[in-house]
Amino acid sequence: MQLCSLDWGLHFDPQLVERIIALLAAFILVCSLLLLATERRHLHVRLYAVQSLFLAGVAFSVAFFHCERHIFIATGLILILKVIGIPFLLGRIIQRLVPQQPIKPTINVPSSLLIAAGLVLAADYLTRSILATGHEFELARNVLTVSLSVVLLGLLTMVTRKKALSQVLGFLTMENGIFLAGIAITAGMPMIVELGVFFDVLVAVVIMGVFLYRISETFDTINVEELTRLKH
Repeated sequence: MQLCSLDWGLHFDPQLVERIIALLAAFILVCSLLLLATERRHLHVRLYAVQSLFLAGVAFSVAFFHCERHIFIATGLILILKVIGIPFLLGRIIQRLVPQQPIKPTINVPSSLLIAAGLVLAADYLTRSILATGHEFELARNVLTVSLSVVLLGLLTMVTRKKALSQVLGFLTMENGIFLAGIAITAGMPMIVELGVFFDVLVAVVIMGVFLYRISETFDTINVEELTRLKH
């Protein structure tokens, strides 16, 4: 890993930089696991905000240590949209939803966590088979493992949770995992691509939020299983 020290007038140990990024990536994975371990809607939104905050930390670290100035803009957008904007919007939607009885997931929490552990191991095995061994690939391999794990855990959340809101958060978690790989492994995507991704996610969340509110108002539930029965 080559660090940019001339522009900043600072010198950093490359191994320290790798550890910081790997640690932040690990916290992102922990947030995905906690999302599966709880069924409280407000806590789901807060976990997504915390996960996005760690993602912003990864983006800032890459921008600072590599002197990728355009990633500072991406960091700011993550803080504004993912850490503040989207959680605030989802929180307002939760307040307006019709109160409901607790809905049990398709797979209970212990079983979900066991499956999640298997998915993480599978992601690690797949990553090691793709990337070559060696210290120079260690950070990329670790981050790619976390990224793939977060995507799989987000997909698991969408499959095992019956609440439409939890499925929305599963989708957003998958997007965080993909963005983590794009930021940490490639040292940032082109700015036009990053702006396009942020715009797409924002539009998707707004549309999903409107649908959630209308569905709750019309059918008094956001349980996708109940909505399937209504269709029949």
